[in-house]
Amino acid sequence: MRIRNQIEVTPEAAPMAGARGAFIQWLVAGPEGAENFFMRRIIIEEGGLVPEHEHPEEHEIYVLTGQGRVEAGEASRALEPGDCVFIPGGERHGFTNTGPGQLTFICCINVVKA
Repeated sequence: MRIRNQIEVTPEAAPMAGARGAFIQWLVAGPEGAENFFMRRIIIEEGGLVPEHEHPEEHEIYVLTGQGRVEAGEASRALEPGDCVFIPGGERHGFTNTGPGQLTFICCINVVKA
């Protein structure tokens, strides 16, 4: 078993082109021994966004704080604390902070093995 607090993990700028005010904390990943799923905390600052993108990993998301919007496939939906979102692998998606303060959520992804 491995336990650590989110304050021990330095947020990294979101790597996709066009991201603005968006950061990722890799809470549980390969270095912690995870082989099937990784857990991340996503932080999107006020006015920030993660532009639409796609990849083979699916997402399971739980919104912690703030107000936002998710675009996935042909759908668009407001987000608030307590919302849970499933985005299948390969579906185009993006996130926007629409409220004051930070939008934060837990995002679990499956590990796609070659």
